[in-house]
Amino acid sequence: MSEIILKVDEIPQQHVGSGKAIVDPKIIEDQKWNTGQILELTYNKKTHVKLWPGTPEE
Repeated sequence: MSEIILKVDEIPQQHVGSGKAIVDPKIIEDQKWNTGQILELTYNKKTHVKLWPGTPEE
């Protein structure tokens, strides 16, 4: 399993609590990821989210 570091930023209120990671579609394509794929996020704790492509305003 590879590791990639992405910046976490605020998201629109409609996405809060949805369990999704909104990611730039270019990054998704470059990493050969798929929408709906489960990602593990770590900082002080671990959590898992579904990958979701963002839009230009996100």
